[in-house]
Amino acid sequence: MKQEYIDFYKQISNYAPTNILHIGGHIGQEGEIYKDICSFTFVEPVQKFADIIVSKGYNVINKAVGYRRGQREFYIKNQISSFLMTKVPHGQIKSTVDCVKLCDIQKGYDILIVDVEGSTLEVLESGILNFKVIIAELRDDPAFVGEATKDKIIEYLFNQGYKLVDEFNKDFFFVKQ
Repeated sequence: MKQEYIDFYKQISNYAPTNILHIGGHIGQEGEIYKDICSFTFVEPVQKFADIIVSKGYNVINKAVGYRRGQREFYIKNQISSFLMTKVPHGQIKSTVDCVKLCDIQKGYDILIVDVEGSTLEVLESGILNFKVIIAELRDDPAFVGEATKDKIIEYLFNQGYKLVDEFNKDFFFVKQ
């Protein structure tokens, strides 16, 4: 992991976090950063990725987060997985995953990290946003069919009482005002 990426995520420690909820954990690579800051849990719907997170000794909720509870269609393409189909669908595999709403799992977490490949707005809208900090991966040019733009998500978070304070690459750092 590049040092500037590590430094960006270490900014979380400035907010005295107690517990991080990282939705879209992939293989838990950020765990090395989080373990020195506070407790954390990854949320990862793809079983093989969730198994890797567990093998590292980290907590994982093996579900997707979105508008509806229960079984939902999910697309997997190489190392990317999403509710939304990529704009270039070649090579995608359709699967089914268990889904919960953010409001079902958010209790006890003060930092939210959302890295869900196109479904960021859906995740945010499925919860009650009372986190000290939210970090979300956002794009100017959507890569998925139906993906909300960066500007739309920034506006949504602003209307929920969050202020954009920093960005690194595609990761945007918001704090509750």
